[in-house]
Amino acid sequence: MELMRSVPSSRYTSDSFAEREQRDVFSKAWIVASRTRHLMQPGDFVTVDGAGPSVFVVRDKQGHLRAYRNSCRHRGTRLLEGRGNVSAIRCPYHDWKYALDGRLRHIPGRDGFEPLERDSLGLLPVRVEEWGGFTWVNQDSEAEPLLSSLGDLVEELAPYRLEEMVPIQEAVWTLPCNWKALLDNATESYHLESVHNQSVQQHVDTEPDFTVYGDHHRLTLEIAGYEWRKWLDHRTARGGPYTDKQYAELHKYLLFPNFLINVLPYHLTVFQVFPDGVDRCKFVYGFYKRQGARGLEALRAYATWAASRWIWREDLAIIRQFQRGVMASEDGVHRLHNEEVAIAHFHAVLSRWINLNDTES
Repeated sequence: MELMRSVPSSRYTSDSFAEREQRDVFSKAWIVASRTRHLMQPGDFVTVDGAGPSVFVVRDKQGHLRAYRNSCRHRGTRLLEGRGNVSAIRCPYHDWKYALDGRLRHIPGRDGFEPLERDSLGLLPVRVEEWGGFTWVNQDSEAEPLLSSLGDLVEELAPYRLEEMVPIQEAVWTLPCNWKALLDNATESYHLESVHNQSVQQHVDTEPDFTVYGDHHRLTLEIAGYEWRKWLDHRTARGGPYTDKQYAELHKYLLFPNFLINVLPYHLTVFQVFPDGVDRCKFVYGFYKRQGARGLEALRAYATWAASRWIWREDLAIIRQFQRGVMASEDGVHRLHNEEVAIAHFHAVLSRWINLNDTES
């Protein structure tokens, strides 16, 4: 796949392009629904919005995860909101009730309908799988299995034992930018010298190591490559076994289309972005330490989290300024630097999913 050397500005401003993303990408790709720890007990559920038609995931009474379209089979009313626990799934409009396994269990005033086949009116299922401590959904019945889609990443990420990570902070924000602008910013090092000159730039080697895994990619940066770092790494890194690069370098993995993780042995950062129009997105953020972290390991995780909050403030300011500017721009393209190679790969993959030719349509 040939990388792009420029990106059309319309990708950040066009309603029609946003519609194609929803139809051709988010409705067909594997999307993280939640950390699985939020779905441990029978009746625990989470809803997923912004990735094609709304869906929800629920743990049934036998302990299995199930996912369904978030829509009543009577007249389509939305069934669940947010996250919580239910004993059954009830439509708030006309009180149709469904079991956690999706079967329709109750129709008020059933005699008022023409004959209904209740067995054929269960909730519409959606594919659901687990990996890495996350629960994933896919609305495309013909998509390849999750682990196949992740390929070599499954083995490469196994030493980090992502399922052991517990939150220092989890938050959801609405941001005034296109969803791709946030991912672009997080995966290029060209802006570090100007935006982060007084913070992370002082400690980063800006020559990134870039690796492609099919539709996904990894960007590796050497951070704080000081001699004392090795001593600290080996005293704060559980899990493993790790390579020298996994000990010492920050690895950013973008799992197409909208899930980015920063991993080191002692912490995990999660960025997940959902479109909400061309100039707004929902940003799901999480910063995690390893379960049971104590002493120096815990101190390092919290210190890294505090530093990341400062860096994020710098990024957020420039991302807002970018979106305001691109909405006013008449320049048709964004030209890409060598240190923006991850952006080039991401947008080339996006083009393929949407079946675009060389000319944007």
